[in-house]
Amino acid sequence: MTIKQHYRWGIIGCGDVCEVKSAPAYQRVAGFELVAVMSRSLAKAQDFAQRHKVPKYYDNA
Repeated sequence: MTIKQHYRWGIIGCGDVCEVKSAPAYQRVAGFELVAVMSRSLAKAQDFAQRHKVPKYYDNA
């Protein structure tokens, strides 16, 4: 029997590393779902979320 695992993740910090490496890579992994991002700037979190198709964004952890 094969059990498929599904992970829902959130990222705190939407800086350059997340922009270039983390978010794009995470979205290519089967069973991985990036569901939220957080930045101290709500505008930055919203912008990041919209560009990366992340459904939720916050300015407070």
